[in-house]
This record gives sequence, structure tokens and C-alpha cells, in this order.
Amino acid sequence: MDRFLDSNIAQLQSENIRDVVLAVETLFEHAHTSNHFSALRKDQFRVRGGIPLLCNLLKSTSWYVRIYSCSALGELAFGNEENAQAIVETEGALQNLVELLSYGHNRMKEDAALVLNNCAAFCERVCPKIVSCEGLLDALKNSLVSGPRRVRSVAVGAINCISRCEAARQSLIDGGFVDVLYDLQEACDDVNTMQNARAVLAILNLVGSVDEERLPEGSFNAILDCIVKMFKSSLEGRVWSGIHFAPYSILCPLRSLVASKRAAGLLIDKGILFLLAEYLSTWQKDQSPYFHQDRSIVYALQAVVELSRNMESQIHVKGSRVVQALMLVCETGRGEPEGCRREAEQAIDHFSSFHLALWMSQHPRLGGNSHLSLLDDYLLGMISRRALGVE
Repeated sequence: MDRFLDSNIAQLQSENIRDVVLAVETLFEHAHTSNHFSALRKDQFRVRGGIPLLCNLLKSTSWYVRIYSCSALGELAFGNEENAQAIVETEGALQNLVELLSYGHNRMKEDAALVLNNCAAFCERVCPKIVSCEGLLDALKNSLVSGPRRVRSVAVGAINCISRCEAARQSLIDGGFVDVLYDLQEACDDVNTMQNARAVLAILNLVGSVDEERLPEGSFNAILDCIVKMFKSSLEGRVWSGIHFAPYSILCPLRSLVASKRAAGLLIDKGILFLLAEYLSTWQKDQSPYFHQDRSIVYALQAVVELSRNMESQIHVKGSRVVQALMLVCETGRGEPEGCRREAEQAIDHFSSFHLALWMSQHPRLGGNSHLSLLDDYLLGMISRRALGVE
């Protein structure tokens, strides 16, 4: 296989266009996630110096070479932090993508936006370089404003991924992307709802809140439905509409979204506590770096703390088993980051406070003299635990 890969990489430098196209197609097939050895092939391709060659082919005179090279780069960046970084740091690569976004065929614009999407999604540290590339943000904005539906959809995804990087946010804000993302909103239907939802997630990342009045009438509820479905899809590891959502991509803006009392109430009714409890219960420290597990659990706990202050959450506390999940976090036996235990304990206190009953033993004047004052603390603890769904 090593010899075969070296041969294909060498073929990328052929003067015969057909040979180059065949080589790129073959490399794409080996790097595609449907290939059982795709992760290994992606690393091998980078180590053998193939990425700069592929980036250089983006300015080929052949339409076929450009389009297939762009597709291959998008696949190489998917799920591979080192490849994403190598692509962005290759001299001229970002400028070539700007050219394709600005003047390429619609299919080429879509693939160019996907390369940026995957690089930003799987290697956050390249985002400042992406937003600082001359003409790139303008090209993405034009794709959002005047691009066809598929190009707009991928461009929204790219902006959403970039918006999660704190060091890149101000460039997007200064570039007017908040207004553009609001203007992009359309009446929700089967096609538009996900695009609207991803745009709202980006807005939340950028400014920390969403103005419901700037959304199409009646769309807010549908957008929240979509966000909940995205989160559920991420927990199940499913690809939805061709998109792989990591929990981090939802939790990052969710912590801001639940600060809105109206949004929090709607999300609670849609089962967000159940999903957050599932995430906290199944959290693992040693997953791939692009899942940002340490930050994800912090964001999840911040969301739960906010929801724990909401009276509407009480009817779902027992069924969701969220307190049991929080108690697991308190044990800190899975390598939870510092501060997680404090957040979890705070949420438990909030949830528990709604269940306090005034016993005679708690009465400031009569309690101390009451026979109920002898009631065992263990029994009170048991009652409280059962009320919260903790066995």
C-alpha cells in the first residue's frame, strides 16, 4: 500500500491531465470515511507530502482537476486535525480557496466552503488564520448573500464552525456576519430549518443571544426542535443530512440559549434535560481532540445550572435522571476538569431546593420540641433522593 500511495502522489505531478484526475479520484476514495482504513490513509498522505501538491492543483487550468482536488482536500480534513492544519498552513492554499469561492462553478464553491468548514471544525486553532486571509470572509459573505441554496448551506456551516473559535469571533462580528445570518433566515420548511438553526447557533456563538423578532414568524419553535434533534444526533453518533454534529458544536451555543427564559422553557418541554443527562452520564475524557471533551462537559454543566433555576424543569428532573448524572460528575472519577464538581453541586442544590417540605421539626419555634425532630436524617435524604430520581 505504501508503494501504491507513493505512486499516486507522484502521479499528481503528471503533465497528463487524465492521469492527475485519476490519481486524485483514487486518493479521494481511499481517504473517504466509508473506507475502513481512511484514518490511516489520511495520515499517510500527509506524511508523504501529498497535501501541498493537492493544494497547488486548486489553481489547475483543468476544471476536473480543481473540482476533484477540492473534494479530496475536504475529505482529508474531515476528522483529522493534523491534515486540517496542514491544509491551512500550506502556502497559497487559502488564496486558492478564495479564488474558487469567488469565481468558481457552484459545485466548486460548495466544495471550497466545505474545505473551510472541515478545517475549522476539526482544528479550531487554524480559524484565526482563516479569517485573516485577504478576501476570504468577503467571499464567504457573498456565498451567503447570493449563492445558490447548497452553497449557502455549506457556507453557513463554515461560519458556524469558525464562530466557535473565540479568537476569530471579532473578525466575524466586524465583518457584519450577524446581520447576514439574520437576513439569511427563511420561512422554516424541511429544507430551510437546518440552515436557519445552524445560523442561529452561529449568532449565539458570536453575540450570546438571539433576537426572536428578527426571525421569520413562527420559526423559533421549529429552530429549537432542530437544535434538539442535532444534539440527539450528536449523542447517537449519527450523520444527519450529511453532517456529523459533535456534542461540542451544540453545547457551545446552548449554554447561551438557555439563558433566555422563553427558550429554556421550550427546550425543557422538548426534552433537553434528558439529553444533557445522557451526555453527562456517558462523558469520556479520551475521545478525539476535535470533540473538545473538557470544554464540552463544562458547557453542558453551565447549561444544566441555568436550567436548574427554572421552575419548569422540575417535572422532568426525576424522569431525566439528571441529578444522578450530576452526582456521577461530583465523583470526578473520569478525569472531569477542575470546577466541574462545583458546578454539578450547584445544580443539585437548585434542583433539590424545589423539593423541600416544611416539617414540624423545621419550624423555628415548635420544631425543636416536636417528636418529628427525631426523624432520621437518612430518611429525609432517602425521600429527597427518590424525589429527584436517584436510586
